[in-house]
Amino acid sequence: ALEAMGDRKGTVAVYNYKTGQILCAVSTPTFDPDNLPDIAGDTSGAWDGAYVNRFLKGAYTPGSIFKIVTAAAAIETIPDIMDQTFHCDGETVYNAEAGDKVTCLSVHGDISFQAAFTHSCNCAFAQIADQLGGQVLQEYAQKLGITGTLTFDGVTTTPGKIEAAGAADVMVAWSAIGQHKDLVNPCQFMTLMGVIASGGQGVEPYIVSQITGGSWSTHQAQPVQTPQLLKPETAGKLQQLMRNNVINYYND
Repeated sequence: ALEAMGDRKGTVAVYNYKTGQILCAVSTPTFDPDNLPDIAGDTSGAWDGAYVNRFLKGAYTPGSIFKIVTAAAAIETIPDIMDQTFHCDGETVYNAEAGDKVTCLSVHGDISFQAAFTHSCNCAFAQIADQLGGQVLQEYAQKLGITGTLTFDGVTTTPGKIEAAGAADVMVAWSAIGQHKDLVNPCQFMTLMGVIASGGQGVEPYIVSQITGGSWSTHQAQPVQTPQLLKPETAGKLQQLMRNNVINYYND
């Protein structure tokens, strides 16, 4: 993971969603403490954020991965969402005079909910946001832990943020596609993916598996379950949607 990051600034993490064990957590840029670079004297920007653990303490604009949250809210609150069709001509206009609109990277035409999820159609998700409303969207982000924190092994993650409730319709639409003022913490979002994979109730992550002193074990990690965040049938539908993306879109 560290080699794959190269010169990029960011984070990569992998965990066992069945046990909670974090298998990999990389934050870049990073350095060897036995061979310290001149971070204080750097003027290139290459070492910006070197002292920040982006996985635990970062909060970032999520972009289209937030559509998973919007899809979860839609599945649980819009009865016929799986059967709806949306129209995308490249933009959804809210106020032409003010320039209030949501744009899409492609023109998808008439598109189903599943296809909208597969192709990450901004216009379709803007129309879904119109049906949800800002209050419901924000409630689901909070319910799924986006605005909360996780505490484990002596560390607490940075909370995320969403400000959709009471916002203008166009801002609610942008929020539903992971823009506007949305922020997510990578560790928290990783855990949400584990919740979906586990059927709606996941396991919180941990780093330290065991601590021993001499022949005595003073700490042994035990899986800590999250609350039931999603209905099992909702998690199942999200699993199908995400698996379809992997097989029929990203696997090309």
